[in-house]
Amino acid sequence: MSQVVEHTESQNRQCALTESARTMGFASVPKIDNDLGGSGSGSIERPGFPELVASVYAMTREVGD
Repeated sequence: MSQVVEHTESQNRQCALTESARTMGFASVPKIDNDLGGSGSGSIERPGFPELVASVYAMTREVGD
């Protein structure tokens, strides 16, 4: 967890991307950050990942319909 506290550049960039998307006209830009500090490798619990996958799937269905 110290990585999240001591090295905030990645979080800052993600927030900037969110603002950029809003500036480009995206009305809803969800911020999924409930699994900060966890590694992307291995089999640890990533509560934000299923939310991300569901969101992408929903957008794909909207575009495809």
